[in-house]
Amino acid sequence: MIMNSTNNEILPQGYRMTELGPLPEEWEVVRLGEVAEKMKAGGTPRRSVKEYWGGNIPFVLIEDMTSCNLYLSKTKETITEEGLNSSSAWLVPPNTILLSMYATIGETAINTIPVTTNQAILAIIPKDNFDTVFGAYILKYNDQRLIMQNIQSTQKNVNKGIVDNFKIPLPPRGAGGKGEDPGGDRRHKSPQKIDDETPVHLRTRAARGNRRRSAQGNRNWKSARRMGGGKTRRSL
Repeated sequence: MIMNSTNNEILPQGYRMTELGPLPEEWEVVRLGEVAEKMKAGGTPRRSVKEYWGGNIPFVLIEDMTSCNLYLSKTKETITEEGLNSSSAWLVPPNTILLSMYATIGETAINTIPVTTNQAILAIIPKDNFDTVFGAYILKYNDQRLIMQNIQSTQKNVNKGIVDNFKIPLPPRGAGGKGEDPGGDRRHKSPQKIDDETPVHLRTRAARGNRRRSAQGNRNWKSARRMGGGKTRRSL
C-alpha cells in the first residue's frame, strides 16, 4: 500500500489517483472522442411512406438494445434501401458500440451484423487501441455519470458533443489477452455464425467497417473491476 500525497488516501501499490478515482499507473484518462474512429447517430425514415419499411436492413431501436444483453444480432424492425437513402440513417458496420442517448441514457450493445439505427442511438466505431467489449462495458457501468451530464429538456438526453468529451479510463494497448468472454452467457450466438448468415449485400456494403477486435477487453474489464474492489457501476 502507498499513501496518496494529494488527498491522503491509501492506494494499492501500482495505482495512482486520477479525476476518475484510483487507476493502475499505466492506465490513462482520455476523452471518448480520442479513442473513437467515428461517432455518428442514425435517423428514422418517414413512417408514413410504406416503401421505406419492411426491407432487409436491420433498424435498431433502444428496445432492441435493452433486450439483447450485449451482442445485438436481430431487430424488431427493418428498412429498405430506399428508406436508408431517404433519411439520415447510415449502415453501421459490425463490432461497433451502440450507445443510447435519449431517455434510457447509457444503454450499450455491440452489433454483430450491419445495422442502421434511429437518432436516439450513437454508433461509436473504436480505434485500434480501444477494445469494443471493454468500451461497451465501461460506458454501461458509467451510465450514471453520463446521465449527470444530460441536457435538460422534455426528455433527459445527451448528445454527441457530450459523449465525445466524456472521460473514461483506458488501459495500455495490448494489456489484455485471451480468456473468458466478459459477456458470459449473454452471447446468444457466435458473432461469426451470425455474420455468415448476414445477407451478402449488407456484408459487402459494410465490409470496410467490419474490423476485427482482440479479446483484450475481457482482461481489461476484469482489471477495471478489481481496481474498484469489485464495486458496482459507480466504481469507474
